[in-house]
Amino acid sequence: MLNFLFCYTFNCIKPFQQSYKFSNTTLYNLKKNKFKYAKNTTMNVEKSETGKKKVVLNLFSILSLVFTMLFANHFKLSDRFFLLPVSGAKFSNKNFYQKLSQVPVFAVTNSSGQPYLANNSKGEQVGLIFFSHEDALGLLRAMQKARQVSDARIYIMGLDKAYKMVLSNAASSGIKGYQGQELKMIFRFYPNQKQIKYANSIVNGINFSEKFKGVPIFIADGLTIRKGNEDIIPIFLTKEDLDEAWLKMSLNNPDINPKPTILIGDLIKIIRTMENNKNDYCKFGFFPPKESTEFVKKENKINPSAKIYSGNFNKF
Repeated sequence: MLNFLFCYTFNCIKPFQQSYKFSNTTLYNLKKNKFKYAKNTTMNVEKSETGKKKVVLNLFSILSLVFTMLFANHFKLSDRFFLLPVSGAKFSNKNFYQKLSQVPVFAVTNSSGQPYLANNSKGEQVGLIFFSHEDALGLLRAMQKARQVSDARIYIMGLDKAYKMVLSNAASSGIKGYQGQELKMIFRFYPNQKQIKYANSIVNGINFSEKFKGVPIFIADGLTIRKGNEDIIPIFLTKEDLDEAWLKMSLNNPDINPKPTILIGDLIKIIRTMENNKNDYCKFGFFPPKESTEFVKKENKINPSAKIYSGNFNKF
């Protein structure tokens, strides 16, 4: 049943496998479906390579690159996406969008919740959605340091909404770039870079010629978590959370191997598999990263007026 695991090359998402060349800043109004030019903003997003295949996006260098801003009204979340009952129904009866809604992800926006986008060399405007709040904060600090944007901040949304944004078709802009190409808009996930390293270390232990591509998820073979009257198979987005859960289980079961067998896969592929095989995967659940949920709680306390939706991000 776990046929989505140990597959390291996927067609469903190719994050940051191209260079970005930036042009004029534009502001897109989704309601009116038209562009208008806005004040230019300069920032940098660049790639660096280590080894033959390793590609890591460096968010923190400051070069002359230009970000764009997109009206987020079309993508804004209402509170209902975050207030889904967690314990009111059997977990296995929840659809995968309800399960995804419990996982927070992050974007950098202005004070009105308008995400910053970057024009790439393919004539696309790319919005980055982060799994690590630290990666998002790194970009935010770089933007603030460059003093090009005064109101940039972290915007928190549920993974269910972000997933729909990433899968949505590129929207035509109706205008041309410097090279005559039509500008289009897309969103891309930016994987947690620390978890990419963990995934690569596991992959390298199996096949030294392979490198993990995509957004890594981790499953401990044999690990289940009790939820009501059900045993749920947790899908972790960080290896640290998996290790912590396994340690708790092993302390209560001395006969269990203290080191788990870890299976890895790509997030997009498992979501699509769950969507197409709902009965087979009804007892799988996404375990929201501990660090992310703590960050959300902290931000809601110290900055309640920020553009952060204060939904309940719970473990299952």
